[in-house]
Amino acid sequence: MPEEFPPMSSLIAFAAAARRLSFKEAAGELHLSPSALSRQIQTLEAHLGTALFERLNPGLALTEAGREYCGEVEAALGRLRAGQMRLRKDPKGPLRVSALESFSARWMIPRLP
Repeated sequence: MPEEFPPMSSLIAFAAAARRLSFKEAAGELHLSPSALSRQIQTLEAHLGTALFERLNPGLALTEAGREYCGEVEAALGRLRAGQMRLRKDPKGPLRVSALESFSARWMIPRLP
């Protein structure tokens, strides 16, 4: 039976926190509350069965396991980003906007160049 992967959101949260060594700054980058980001990190640590960060006062540091795992996670996320870019036919393609017809007709369309 194959090992289950941790939630992708936890991996993204871990990568951001490892880059910044701050849950608050990583939460801001990901548009999350610091407590939501902390819960995602706790979920990942529980899934892996090891601590990835040392919670210092003040600050944050990666454990040895966290440093090793960070390299793997960053490499995997990089490969996913690269694959996504290859699949996109035109990464700078048309902008698609979804809006109510009344808003589009009365406000948006008159302001378009």
